[in-house]
Amino acid sequence: MTGETNYGIQISGGTVNSGAMAAGPGARAVHNVTASPVRYEQIQVLLEEIRRLMAAHADSVEDLESAREEVRRVGAELEKPKPDRTTLSSVLERLAGRVASVSTLAEAVANLTKLIFS
Repeated sequence: MTGETNYGIQISGGTVNSGAMAAGPGARAVHNVTASPVRYEQIQVLLEEIRRLMAAHADSVEDLESAREEVRRVGAELEKPKPDRTTLSSVLERLAGRVASVSTLAEAVANLTKLIFS
């Protein structure tokens, strides 16, 4: 390899857990991650649980209609081929604030957020 530049990735020792890797001029690495069917199902179950809890605690949720709209936005964003993580994060943050006065709802939203972003 005299005169040639090696732009390869060299790893020695240890363990590497990685998605796509690229090296060198113009190199590209693409790693698409989609929710597994099991995770998608868990997310849908949690969204339905949040809807149910909001109905059960309607009198305690400040601005119930806005909270319902945030849940709808989460569901709609997750249906997209490439959900926007920034959008999801901000919508979930607003939803968490709206349901904070009801501990079971706050916990459900926290669990949903963890499931989506883990």
